[in-house]
Amino acid sequence: MKKAGTVTAALEMAERAGRLGYKVIFSNSHKETEEVFLSDMAAAVGADYIKCGAPCRGECTAKYNELLRIEEFYSRQR
Repeated sequence: MKKAGTVTAALEMAERAGRLGYKVIFSNSHKETEEVFLSDMAAAVGADYIKCGAPCRGECTAKYNELLRIEEFYSRQR
C-alpha cells in the first residue's frame, strides 16, 4: 500500500493504479476532521472505495453525507 503526500501525488497514483487494474481506495489520514475533500476527490477520480470509518462520528458522517450529495447531484443529471 502506497500513500501520497500531496493532492497531485494522489491523483497520479490513482490514475496509475487504475491503468494497472488495481482498485483505488481513498483513505483518511490519522487526522480526522469534518473536511469532506476526501469524498470529493474520491468521487472525482472514480475511486472504487473510500475508507473513512463508521458513520457514527461527525467526521465520518460528514464524508458519507458528501458522497450522498454527489450521488444525488449526478442522479438528477441523467
